[in-house]
Amino acid sequence: MPGVLQGISNYTPLGAAVGAIQDSMLQGFPPAAPLLVLAAYALVFGFLARASSDGSSAQQHQRRPVASVVADRSGGSRSAR
Repeated sequence: MPGVLQGISNYTPLGAAVGAIQDSMLQGFPPAAPLLVLAAYALVFGFLARASSDGSSAQQHQRRPVASVVADRSGGSRSAR
């Protein structure tokens, strides 16, 4: 692989994870660079996922007691036994 592509691959999630695992097997603990790359990806994409969600799905799926869900599906009320 050309050196330029190899350098870029170290900053992808898979490349950083492989580098961290290899370094931890050879040296005991990985250096901070691959761990920081993985943390940065987690923060960026976590923020993007949170920002792209408008929250309506969480409001639509509020928790309800099981008896009321069963009653809604059967079309009647569910009595206690």
